[in-house]
Amino acid sequence: MRSLRWKLYDIRQGVKNIAYFWRTIWKFRPYDYGHQLRLWQVSLHPLRDAIASGSEDDATRIKKVAKIQRCIDLLDRMMEDDYVGLAEQELGISIEILDIATEQRMNKYRRIFELANQLEQSDWKEFFSILQGQSYAEYEMLRDKSNSKKTDYDLYEKWFDGSGIKGWWD
Repeated sequence: MRSLRWKLYDIRQGVKNIAYFWRTIWKFRPYDYGHQLRLWQVSLHPLRDAIASGSEDDATRIKKVAKIQRCIDLLDRMMEDDYVGLAEQELGISIEILDIATEQRMNKYRRIFELANQLEQSDWKEFFSILQGQSYAEYEMLRDKSNSKKTDYDLYEKWFDGSGIKGWWD
């Protein structure tokens, strides 16, 4: 009887998933990384909401929600793929399509494209850093320096930044 209940639960959850992901799956194309990112981004929204309304202690829960939201924001930027526009804004200069290529303009454009590349690389690095999370060895080292043999929750709260996809559950 228990296995039948689990099967019914799985069917019900599967139907909910189909309904939730329907629009994203319908537009999915296997040849474009943007669609992969979109699937990931869509799946982070209910995770964020579940953790936000969960029963975990506020000190760690709020940090997790903030990191998940940051991943969603980074995925937005990566899918938008307008790093040249962001670089133009940051530098206060813009590329003009009909410009005649002079040495001065080429240097200006080079600065824009170099900054655009740096911004994009920074976003990817931050995204994967958040997913990877912190090294627990750092916490152990801090705990050892505090001369505490037990887990010091206050120390953990200060150390923990909310990152690490393996710990995003409630």
